[in-house]
Amino acid sequence: MISTKRTILLLTLAIFCIASFPGMAQSSYTKSGLNGALFDAHTAFNMDDIVQSFGGQLGYSIGGILDVGMNFSMTYDEVEGQDSQETNIGLKYGIMLLKQEDLSPVSLELSGSYGYSFVDSSYYDDLNRQKEGHGYKINLYLFHDFSSTSTAAFRMGPFAGFSSYRYTVEAIILGAEEEQQFLSERETELLYGLELSLHRTSAQGRTYYFSIKPYGDDELKFAAAISTGLVFEIR
Repeated sequence: MISTKRTILLLTLAIFCIASFPGMAQSSYTKSGLNGALFDAHTAFNMDDIVQSFGGQLGYSIGGILDVGMNFSMTYDEVEGQDSQETNIGLKYGIMLLKQEDLSPVSLELSGSYGYSFVDSSYYDDLNRQKEGHGYKINLYLFHDFSSTSTAAFRMGPFAGFSSYRYTVEAIILGAEEEQQFLSERETELLYGLELSLHRTSAQGRTYYFSIKPYGDDELKFAAAISTGLVFEIR
C-alpha cells in the first residue's frame, strides 16, 4: 500500500503541476523574442501494439529560447513476469542552442528533467516491498522544418536521450517487531530515434502539431510515441 507520506508528496506535486500553468513549452514552435505556453499529450506503443506509456506536459517558453515546466507520465512494464506501473512527475527545462529562423539551416534543442517515480506491482506487494526513486533525463534534438506554406511545415530530425534514476526498494520484514530494510539500485537507459511531425500556425499565433517518434533503447527494444499539442504565442 502507498504510505501517507508518499501520497501527500504525489498530491502536492500534482497540485503544483496544475497550478503552475503555463509550465513547459517548446521554444522551437515560438518565434525568438516572444513567450509561449504549451499543452501536450502523448502516448507510446511497443512492437506488439500494446500501450507502453502515456502522459502530458504543461509549459512556458521564455523569449523563444528557454523552456520551463512540468510533466506527468505513466509507464507499463513487467517485474519478474508480473505487471508493473510506474508513475513519474518531473520538472522540465530546456534551451534552444540553434534556431532555424536565425540563419541556421537546422535547429538544435537541449532539454532535461528531474523527477520522482513510484513503481506499483503485485510482485512488490506480495513481498511486502515498495519501490520509489528519483533521477534525471537529458535529451538532444536536431531537426529541420520543411515549409510547405507560410503557415504549415513538416519537421524531421534525429534525437537521443539518456536517463539515470536511483530507486530505493523498501522491504518490510514482519516478525516479533516490524523492521524495515532499504535497498538502493540505479537504472540507466539510452534512447535514440527520429521525429516526424506536422505543424500549422494560425494568424493568432497558435501552433497545432502532431508528431510520431519511432525510437529504440540500448536493449534494442523498439517503440513509437505519438504526441499532439498546442502552443500559444504570448505577444
